[in-house]
Amino acid sequence: MDYDVIIAGAGPVGLCLGLRLAREGKKVLILEKNQTTHEHSRAPGIWCRTQDILANLGVMERFEQQAITMDALRMYDVDNQKVILKISLDEVRDKTDYPRIMVIPQSKTEKILAEAVSQTEGADLKFSCELTGFTQDETSVTVQWSEGEDLKNATAKYLIGCDGAHSTVRKLLGFHLEGETYGMEIALADIQLKDESTGPLISTKGVMVLAIKIDTDLWRMILPHAKKGEMLLPKRITKAASQLFPGKSYEDVWSSEFRLHNRISSDFVQGRVALAGDAAHLNSPVGGQGMNAGIQDTEVLGNILIRALDEDDPSRLEVYRHYRKEALKRGVNRFTDILTNVLFVWNGRIFKLVIRVWNTILRIPFVRRRFVKRLAMLD
Repeated sequence: MDYDVIIAGAGPVGLCLGLRLAREGKKVLILEKNQTTHEHSRAPGIWCRTQDILANLGVMERFEQQAITMDALRMYDVDNQKVILKISLDEVRDKTDYPRIMVIPQSKTEKILAEAVSQTEGADLKFSCELTGFTQDETSVTVQWSEGEDLKNATAKYLIGCDGAHSTVRKLLGFHLEGETYGMEIALADIQLKDESTGPLISTKGVMVLAIKIDTDLWRMILPHAKKGEMLLPKRITKAASQLFPGKSYEDVWSSEFRLHNRISSDFVQGRVALAGDAAHLNSPVGGQGMNAGIQDTEVLGNILIRALDEDDPSRLEVYRHYRKEALKRGVNRFTDILTNVLFVWNGRIFKLVIRVWNTILRIPFVRRRFVKRLAMLD
C-alpha cells in the first residue's frame, strides 16, 4: 500500500484534511491539478468554530500574523453615514477560544496550510497533478493521475474528493448535486486602495454593494444583481467604488461573476471513497460559511478516517455519510438559504430596511445569542 489516504484537491479543505491525518501519523498524498495554490479567492471570512480547528492543527499563530480580526461586525451605511447593524461575537465567549471573526484572503489561507503540510512528515503534496480515474475493491483504492506528460498511479486505503464544485471524484462516483440555483447573481471584486476603515460597508445609491477589507489596502466588494447584462461588470465596479470611497483612486486586482447555489451531493460515500467541501455541498456565500463548512467537514471526516484506518473498518465512513449530510442540510445550507432569501427579497431593494429590522430584533438577548451561535457556526 503506497498511502493511507489520497486526497484530490489542495484547497483549504484538502490541505486541512491532509494536515490532520499526517499529524496523526498517517501517510497522505494530496493531488492538485493547478500549478500552485490559488492567487485569488472567494472566501476571506473564518468563523469561530473554524478557528478552533485551525488552532488544533497548530497553524493559528501564522493566521493571526496575517489576518484582520474583529470582535464584532459593524455594518456602516455609507449613504447615510451611520452604523445600521452591530453584532458582537462576545455572545459566544463561553463556546470558543476565539470569539471573533478572522478575515484573510483565501490565497493566504492556502499558502499557510500548504507550508504546514510540506513541513509535516508523512504528507506528500503534489501540484500539476490531475486525477483522471480510480478503481476500488474491498481492501484499497487505486488512483490514476496525469503529471505533465506522464500517467501515474498509487494505491491507498481511502480516496477523498476535496476537488471543488466541479469535482472529478464526484462525477466518477456517479453522484450529482441536488438542490436549487437562485435567480440572483453575484459579482465579487477585489480592489486596492488606502482607507482606514475595515467595514463591512454598504451603499445602495446607484448599484448595491457591500465591502470589507480583507488585507492591507485590499477590499472585497460584493455586488448582487438580478440580471446578467443589465450593466457590465467593469462599470459596476467603478460605480460601486465611487459610492463607497468617493474621490479615491483604486486599482482593480481581481473580479468574478457567478450564480448562487444551494445544493448537496446525492451521496457522500461509496465504498472507500468520500467527498468533502464544495465537492459535497454548495451554499450561498451570504454569511460567509461555505469554506468554513468544508473545513469543518475535515474535522468530522478526519476523526472517522483515523478510526477506520486504526481498526481497518471502512464501514465507519457510513457514519460520515449519514451524520454530515443531514447536519449540512439542516445547518449551514438551511441557514444561508434563509439569509439569502430574506436579505435579497425583491432583488435586494429593501436590503437596508431588512438589516435595520434585524438590528432591532437582535436586541432581544435570547434571539441575539441564538443567531450569533449560528452565525459563528457553534450551534
